Amino acid sequence: MSSVNKDKVIKFRCTPFEQVLIKHKARHAGVKVSEYCRNQVIKGKVISRPRLSDEEKEFFRALVSHNMNFSRIANLIRSKSPELWMVIVEHVKAMKVLYNKFFPS
Repeated sequence: MSSVNKDKVIKFRCTPFEQVLIKHKARHAGVKVSEYCRNQVIKGKVISRPRLSDEEKEFFRALVSHNMNFSRIANLIRSKSPELWMVIVEHVKAMKVLYNKFFPS
């Protein structure tokens, strides 16, 4: 959420099973229990961020760099070859969709 100071506390009671379940779901979503509960109450959902290996993280860093380079190339050829420019723009959009599936805003 935001970087605003979160100093107010809300407590609620639950069974031991519910506590384990909430902790498990928060861990699976990659967030702390408090953030998980806040997102469930405020947004009605928690978007799970997959845990990626170092190799997968490196792949996505390369993907971002790849997209930036394609965007630069598209800008260079925009006036010289509009057809190729559109193909490159569509490719960049498709790669952004893939990236956003793993790293939602």
